[in-house]
Amino acid sequence: MSIGNWIAIAVPILGLVGGAIVYQIQRSIDRSNQLRAERRDLYRKLVALFDDCIVEFHNKDVGASFASYREFRKIQAEILVCAPDAVVEKLKPVSTAIIAAGAELGGDSSVRKARIKSMEDVMDAAIHAMRGDVLGSSKISLEMIAEFSRGLAVSLGRFPR
Repeated sequence: MSIGNWIAIAVPILGLVGGAIVYQIQRSIDRSNQLRAERRDLYRKLVALFDDCIVEFHNKDVGASFASYREFRKIQAEILVCAPDAVVEKLKPVSTAIIAAGAELGGDSSVRKARIKSMEDVMDAAIHAMRGDVLGSSKISLEMIAEFSRGLAVSLGRFPR
């Protein structure tokens, strides 16, 4: 066989092998992007439910806060399945802080406000971890997240500082 015949056989085989490799790589990238998009949607829902809990705790609305917390836990359970360890580790203290704040709904307002502040602090750390997961890297610091979340709530008139 001449070199021309070998080339005629090798080129299609290399093309098939190369196509199979590229397909596998692209499929892996697409799956990673799909999982990231799912996590991003869950993170958004979780942050919105957390905000509902904060508002309801400030308003001392026990029934609504319990309902929001149940929804929060459902989303948190979904995140537990698909989020990286760094995010899951930051979310555990959020539930603990919400439960502690919920226990103070009918009690002393200064204790309740301190518990709510604790909730916000641990959630800010969780949001920072979520941003790291979804964006890969971010120049937004934990302090900036805290400042933004507190300022947004005040500017929307949800509750006083």
